[in-house]
Amino acid sequence: KLFEYLYMKRPILALIPESDARDIIEKTGTGICAIPENPSEIADKIEFLYGQIKNRTLLLPFNDEEIAKYHQRRKTEKLTGIFDEISGKGKY
Repeated sequence: KLFEYLYMKRPILALIPESDARDIIEKTGTGICAIPENPSEIADKIEFLYGQIKNRTLLLPFNDEEIAKYHQRRKTEKLTGIFDEISGKGKY
């Protein structure tokens, strides 16, 4: 689902620990992350986003170049799957 959210360019509030997914969200500028076990951080992030949306001032630094990397990867994976099916290799 993460890659689908990236392409939609809608703000993501991710309650996620340090991980590859968190790195992707931060690199692409598509959202704000908070540690799930930290209620005060979550509250701060929600309050920030709510204020920005309410005042119509929400601007996230969407990094189109970084987002495109994940879009191309998905296309490549799909094409690879098609080639594997045609060649009879299938998935390992």
